[in-house]
Amino acid sequence: APLAALDDLPAESRKLYETLALSGASFVPDILGPSGLAPERLREALLDLVRRGLVTGDGLLGLRQLVLSKKSPGRSAVEGLSTPVAQLGRHPGRAVLRSAEERVANRFGLASRSRARLAGASPLEGRWSLVVSPSVLGPEAGPGEREETWARLLLVRWGVVCRETLEWESGMRWADVAPVFARMELSGDVRRGEFLEGHGPIQYAAPDTVESLRQRRDLRPPPGETPVPVVVCGADPVLFSLNASPGSWVALDCGERVFELSEAGRIEIFGTPSDTLLKAAFTELQGILKRGRDPFGRPRRIRVETAGERGIVGTPLAVILASLGFTRDGDGYAWRAL
Repeated sequence: APLAALDDLPAESRKLYETLALSGASFVPDILGPSGLAPERLREALLDLVRRGLVTGDGLLGLRQLVLSKKSPGRSAVEGLSTPVAQLGRHPGRAVLRSAEERVANRFGLASRSRARLAGASPLEGRWSLVVSPSVLGPEAGPGEREETWARLLLVRWGVVCRETLEWESGMRWADVAPVFARMELSGDVRRGEFLEGHGPIQYAAPDTVESLRQRRDLRPPPGETPVPVVVCGADPVLFSLNASPGSWVALDCGERVFELSEAGRIEIFGTPSDTLLKAAFTELQGILKRGRDPFGRPRRIRVETAGERGIVGTPLAVILASLGFTRDGDGYAWRAL
C-alpha cells in the first residue's frame, strides 16, 4: 500500500494492518490476541481497512457480517408508525417492513437466528488478509516477467503493436517492451513487418493476426460485385489514429473510412462512396445490432438525422435508408432492431 495511505490510518486500523502484515491471512480469533484489540474495536478497524481497499476477505459472508454489525438498530414500533400524513397510502420502505417483520417474529418467538448471527453474535466468517499480500496478488514478478506480460497483453488488445500504440497506453514504454518483442520474433511467437501503412517498418503481430490481415486485404471484390465493408465501434483500437468518437459507428472498406455515424444521428461520409457501398455498410451495421444484446436493455436503434450541416430528408441517402427499412422520424430516419 502507498505510504501516504498508511499514514492516514487511525491507530487501531494501523495496528490491525501491521498484525495482518506479520501473520498473513488469518481468522478473526487468531488476530484478536496479537492485535491487542477488543472484539468490537477489531470489527471497526477491520471495516475501516476494507473500506480503504487495504484488506480483503475470502468470502462474502464475512463481509455481510461486517457490514450488518455496523448498521444502526431498526426503528421501534413507535418510530415506524410516526409517518407523515403525506406518506400515508404509499408503499412502506424497506426499513419499516423489516421492523414490522421483526416485531411479529419476536411476538411469536420466531426471531431469525441467522440475522442475529450476521449482526455479530458469532465471530466473523472467513480469513482476512492484506490486498498486497502474495496470497491475493500472487508471487512477485521476476526480472522481465512484467514486460513480457505487457507485451503479450498488447498483442491481444491491439493485434498489431508499434511505437505509436504505446502512446495510447499508460504504465509501459516502448523501450520496455521492444526487447521482449525482439526475443519473441526470434522464437517465432511474433512476426515483424509493415502491416499497417503509415506506422513505420517496426510492427509486431502474431502469425494468425498476419494471416487475418492478408485475408482481409484480399477481400476487395472485383468491379461490379457487392463490397464487403466492416463496421466497428468508435472505441475500437483499430481506429486509434482516426480520433473517432467512442460512441459512434465507423464503417471501413479495406481500411478506408466510408462513414462515421455519431450517437446524435450526425453522419459524416468520407470521399464519394457508391450507393452500393453505403447500402452494404448500413446492412452490416443492422446485422451487428440484430445479433447484439444490450446488457442494460436499451433499445438497439439507429438514427440518422444530419449529413454534415444539412438534413438528410430528400437526399439520395434517405432513399438508401428507406430501402433498408428505415422510417421517417421527425427530421431524420430511424431503424430499430427487433
